[in-house]
Amino acid sequence: MRGDLSRLDIAVEAYSHANGGKFPASLLQLVVPDANGGTFFNGSRIPKDPWGNDYLYDPPRAEGDLPMVYSFGKDGERGGRGDDADVDSLSLREDR
Repeated sequence: MRGDLSRLDIAVEAYSHANGGKFPASLLQLVVPDANGGTFFNGSRIPKDPWGNDYLYDPPRAEGDLPMVYSFGKDGERGGRGDDADVDSLSLREDR
């Protein structure tokens, strides 16, 4: 899961750089070919988290905010511990 989150986070940043700082409205925009036929995420679809749930995405809401890709874990609900714990790209950035 951390690998998926990291790759999605990198793809979101690449999209923003290629689009004048504009972030995608959804993760689906990463796999839809752009005007040049390129995509920003390798593959034809966005992967699911290890429990088969869609990864979630929040674009930045204000100047200086960072985008966040995340999973609510096995239970699909906010919070939790162990397999039910939330994992997000912002936490992964802090770990790098």
